[in-house]
Amino acid sequence: MGGEASKSGNSAAAKEVVRDHRFDLFLSKVTKEEQPGSEILKPTFVNQFPDFAENLAETFFNHIAQTNINPEHASISLEVINRQQCYQAFLQVQSLTSTQSQLEFYIRVFCGTDGLTEKGVHSLLETAYIISMRTNGTFHKWTEIEQTVIKELAHTIVSKGSQSSALSWMDTNCPNLVAAMHLFFLTNIYRGKDEEHSTNVTNSEIFEGRLLSMTRWWILTSTLPSCFSQSQGQSEQVDGASASASGDKNKEVAEEYHWSILYSSEDHGLSLNRFKHHVFGYRGPTVLILRCDGDYVYAVAIDVEWRDGIQPWGGANCHIIRISPDFQILEDGDNMVVFNDKSRNIPKGVWIGRDSRNRKLHIEEGFETVTHNFQTSRIKCMEVWGCGDPSAKTAQSKQKKTELRDAEKHSKVKLPGHWDENPDKMILDWGGVKVNHAEYAYDARK
Repeated sequence: MGGEASKSGNSAAAKEVVRDHRFDLFLSKVTKEEQPGSEILKPTFVNQFPDFAENLAETFFNHIAQTNINPEHASISLEVINRQQCYQAFLQVQSLTSTQSQLEFYIRVFCGTDGLTEKGVHSLLETAYIISMRTNGTFHKWTEIEQTVIKELAHTIVSKGSQSSALSWMDTNCPNLVAAMHLFFLTNIYRGKDEEHSTNVTNSEIFEGRLLSMTRWWILTSTLPSCFSQSQGQSEQVDGASASASGDKNKEVAEEYHWSILYSSEDHGLSLNRFKHHVFGYRGPTVLILRCDGDYVYAVAIDVEWRDGIQPWGGANCHIIRISPDFQILEDGDNMVVFNDKSRNIPKGVWIGRDSRNRKLHIEEGFETVTHNFQTSRIKCMEVWGCGDPSAKTAQSKQKKTELRDAEKHSKVKLPGHWDENPDKMILDWGGVKVNHAEYAYDARK
C-alpha cells in the first residue's frame, strides 16, 4: 500500500512539472537560453509573425508585459518579458476551446483588463478581419465602405458599456468573429512564422461595387451557421491539437468558401419576375441583402432552395439580420419565408418572419417598397448570393437551359396530318368559309 501511495505521489508530481514542448520551436527563436528567466525583446517577438499580423503580436506582447508588471517596479520597461511569462501566456491561449472564451480573452488583450474602449475594439476588429482575409487566401482592400462597416460594428459593441455586456452581445450575434485569428495565432506559435499565404483563392473583385462588401461578408460568415460558408474551420471549437495537426488548414478553409452573385437589382432590375428567374432553381443556401431608405441594410439567410407558395418554409438555420445602422440578429429558426407569385388568396410578394401577424420584412409585389421596423421604405438595392458549392450554380444554369429548350420545343407544336384532310377544313368549307389562300389567289386571277 505504501509503495502504491508513493508511486501515486511521484506520478502526480511528474504531471505537475510536465511542459508542453509544442512551444519550444517558437521560444528557441526568441531567446538565447532555455532558462525561464531568459529575456524576450518586443522586436524579436513581433518578428516571428508575418507582416499582416504584427499588430496582433505587438498587442499580445504588451498584454503579457502589463499583466506581469510589478507595482513596486512600475518604472521597468514594458519592452521586455521573460521566457516563463511567454510560456504561461501561450498555455492560456491554448486553453481557449470555446468561441466565448476566445472573445473574452481577445477583448481583454486589446482593451485591457477593465473598460471598453472604441480604439481597442476597432483595433481588435480590424486585426481579426485582416488576418481572416489573408489566411483565407484574400488580399483585402481598404475602401470607404470597408472602414465604415468596421467603425459601425465597433460602435455597436462599445455601446454595450462594459466588457461583460459586450461579450454577451458578441457571443449572441457574431460568435466566430475572432475564431480565424485565434486559429492562426495557435498555428503560428506551434509551427513558427509562415509568410506563404495564398491570395488567389477568393476573388475579392466579386464584391467590388456590390452591396455586400468584403467586411460584411466576413461578419456574416462569422455569424451564420457553417452551412452558409461551407467551412468548419471557423465554426468548430479550436484546440491546440487541431491547430498543430492542420498543416495547411488555412488553405483548406479558404478553398471551401463559395459565395457567388445570383441576382442584383443593379444588373437585372427590381422585379419579382427577374428575382424569381435568377434565384429559383439554385439548390443551396442563399443570403439576400437589401438596402432601403434610411440606410437600413438587412441580410436574410435561407438554408434551403427558394420556392413559390403560400405556406411558410425554411430550415432551422434561417436568419434575419439587420446589418446597418446597427448589427443585430432579429430572428432565426424555421418556417419564416413566404414567396407568393401565383396564389390570389394572399397578396403577391415576399414575407420574412415567423410571426404571421408581425413579419420582420415584407417586400411588396413590385419590389419597390419594403415594410420593416414598423415603417414602409423604398428599396434602393437588392442582391442574392449563393453560398453553396460551385456545382449548385452549375446545376442551376443547366436546369434553366433545359427549361428554355423545352419551352421553345413546345411553342412549335405541329398540327397532326395534312390540312387538306383535316375535318375542321371540311366543316369550314361546308359553311362557305374559304381558308385555302391558294384558292383565293386563283379566284382573284379569274
